[in-house]
Amino acid sequence: MLLVAKKTTVFCVYVDRGSDPNFPIPSTITGVASAYIGGPPPPSGSGSIERLMPINGPIDAKAAAQIDRGKAADTLNFRLPGWLCTGQVYFAVRVFDAARGDVLAFSSPTASLSPRFEEIADPNRLRLTVVRIIYTGPDREGRPTLINPPSEPDVITTLSESFLTRTYPISGINYIRFTIAEFNGDLRRDGPGGCGPGWNALLDLLRNLRAASRVLPGESF
Repeated sequence: MLLVAKKTTVFCVYVDRGSDPNFPIPSTITGVASAYIGGPPPPSGSGSIERLMPINGPIDAKAAAQIDRGKAADTLNFRLPGWLCTGQVYFAVRVFDAARGDVLAFSSPTASLSPRFEEIADPNRLRLTVVRIIYTGPDREGRPTLINPPSEPDVITTLSESFLTRTYPISGINYIRFTIAEFNGDLRRDGPGGCGPGWNALLDLLRNLRAASRVLPGESF
């Protein structure tokens, strides 16, 4: 399994609850993971160990057919910090009855996986066109306002720390061009929490700018 290096990685463990009456059947489960960095676990290897506790749980014990993979609460979820996501990493996971603790009689066999984290080559950098907006629409009270566009350094700083760059398999961003556009639509909230009608107009503005620009294959706008 090949993953992108230096990006915080979350892995989910799906646990099938058995129904053998000869064994205790837990109602809730939790677990612990060991991440061996830089090599296989001892005694065959010399990887350094990081103990990982789940970032959720305990969770309800469910049969495999009842687990909904779209629900984070149906799995035990572990997080490995980005600075440890490099080279070959070996994971070993053991789950156990949350009510009885981590004792051998109530623990699962150890499951393992060993993804490899690699740097993504430069051609995989995201090629991006940035539109900086001058906002002249109404403020919260409906009064005319003027909000100047963010500076180019502010945009670069914001995107370098964004969900996009921390999550997706890109090694960085190449900024192809910056442009400025003025927008005067109403961006105030509509009712109890929805976006105001101006948001669709703003998206239409960006679509029109994209259609009129010379965005090449592989570039984003």
